[in-house]
Amino acid sequence: MISTKTAWQPVAHSYITDTVLRERIDTDGFCVHGRLSEASLNELKSLFASTHHFENGEGGMFYSVYSQDLVYRRKMHDEIGAILKSYLDQWLTDYKMMLNSYIVKASGPRSEFYVHQDTTGLDEFKYSPLSLWIPLEDITAENGAMCVMPGSHKLFSPYRSISFPAPYDDIHFAVRRYLQPLFMKAGDILVFDNRIVHNSMQNLSGKERVVVISGIFPNEAKLQTCWKNPAIPDAKIEVIQHSDDYLLTNPNFLIDCHARPSVGDTVALVEDEWPKITETEFTALCEEHGIAPVNYLNENGHTDCNMIVEPVSQPIVSVEIPAVEASQPEVAVGRLKDLVGIDARGARERRTGPGRASLLVAATCRFY
Repeated sequence: MISTKTAWQPVAHSYITDTVLRERIDTDGFCVHGRLSEASLNELKSLFASTHHFENGEGGMFYSVYSQDLVYRRKMHDEIGAILKSYLDQWLTDYKMMLNSYIVKASGPRSEFYVHQDTTGLDEFKYSPLSLWIPLEDITAENGAMCVMPGSHKLFSPYRSISFPAPYDDIHFAVRRYLQPLFMKAGDILVFDNRIVHNSMQNLSGKERVVVISGIFPNEAKLQTCWKNPAIPDAKIEVIQHSDDYLLTNPNFLIDCHARPSVGDTVALVEDEWPKITETEFTALCEEHGIAPVNYLNENGHTDCNMIVEPVSQPIVSVEIPAVEASQPEVAVGRLKDLVGIDARGARERRTGPGRASLLVAATCRFY
């Protein structure tokens, strides 16, 4: 049996038609490539402003793809995709957008996102994934810059999942030495290989930091996820194939993220050949690949990131009930239900955030 660990190496991003960009991604794992037009940037800002409202004092992270409101999730995916498509068509061929999402880093002490790689999404023996990360405001040291470890997309496993630890999970302090912050302007477009090791800093600016992400696959690649049973010490990694809309239709990405997916077909069972590594082994691996420490971040990161499930959203519907006889309060209640039934539908379309939001109703009625 051929060892997965020794046989695997990243496949070139053949669907990138810009040769300079392709070489940068294949070599370094990331590249800031161009900028959105002001018109496209303003469209993304307007879409966000019309559909979101957050009230959070401790900070944290919100992803529109994690919302349990699937109509909202699909709407964000489609409308973001429509804005980005003309840009992507300039340097990609035979591709598909698997996921478009807003990411909001709310300001506060619990807003740093931990060191990680994105989870496996396709067969990495045949294809390589891409992501776009586009800030809607300038990124600074205060509002939560993304940090990347150049070249790290080549180092670890083609099987990654939140259901089992990464090889470096016990030495985040050492990995942080190699993370390079990316300070970008609003509308700049970061293109990166999903396998690159990265995190994002705390947002202590006092206001939200909003970005758009887009996950991109070659057209022919099938969506695959990995899962390992935590109850079995030496369990194999299960590779599960899904329909292309799985990222838009699975309701429980965040709520029950460690559980085995409830849909999909098992296509492989593979040995986990990537055990945890020590700081010494990690340093040697970096030296072998010519990756030098940056030493920008301190070693003691803030790991208690608050994950925001849904934005706070309670649209207020103001209604005035026609005058009712004082002896018939039940008539007022009935009229209120009728009025709210009408207005609530409009409010849900106008609501300031996704999720199963409740309605606050301010009703006035004159009794005689």
